[in-house]
Amino acid sequence: MRMVFYYLGIIVLVLICGFNWGIQYNKNQSFPFHLVQSIKSYFGTKPGFTDRGLEAKAQIFVSFNRKANIVMIGDSLTDIAEWSEIFPDASIVNRGIGGDTANGILSRMDGILSVGAKKAFIMVGINDLLKGVSPSDILEDYSKIVKILIEHGHQVYIQSTLFCNGTLLSVVCTKNLNKINVLNSGLDQLAKQHGLTYINLNSDLSFNGQLNELYTYDGLHLNASGYEVWKTKIEQYIN
Repeated sequence: MRMVFYYLGIIVLVLICGFNWGIQYNKNQSFPFHLVQSIKSYFGTKPGFTDRGLEAKAQIFVSFNRKANIVMIGDSLTDIAEWSEIFPDASIVNRGIGGDTANGILSRMDGILSVGAKKAFIMVGINDLLKGVSPSDILEDYSKIVKILIEHGHQVYIQSTLFCNGTLLSVVCTKNLNKINVLNSGLDQLAKQHGLTYINLNSDLSFNGQLNELYTYDGLHLNASGYEVWKTKIEQYIN
């Protein structure tokens, strides 16, 4: 009987410790909070967003179609940035959605075209790759997006899909670095095919073939320094 109470006591203690750790995990974003959120983002989700939430945000873009000269298109990397603050003198709107894919963007073009922009900057692809979509299939959707934008009078700027950092994200990143290179090579060719500008963001944001740790807080998303570099890379095309 004593052994039964002994083991019950251990179980209760473990449950209490686990409960307290769970509170601290969410409240203080304790380890491995950022790693878990990064992996979620890779597989198409963003904290606070479900697939239904993603669709709802896309519908908001259609309903509240603010007009601007420049539209930023992409996934969470674009979504997180406050582009109107990064470029305060520009007429610019953000049409990035966390967890989005090339196919997802293709399905919500109405909310992008309604902006009536003259210039469109696009960067997407990492979520597709982590869902198992091949670079060739991503390029097929990407090509459709570009053609639609061109047909509606946009000057399109294709930005390279950013590398991730294998040290921070381990295998979830490293197994896809080569695919990112393949995708970016295809994007460069796509830009040349249509006479568009290809902007290689990785040339300044990467180190040794992966996202530089100086510019990321979790191995995937950029910190303020990373967005400073991004700003520098595209500001000549914004103005």
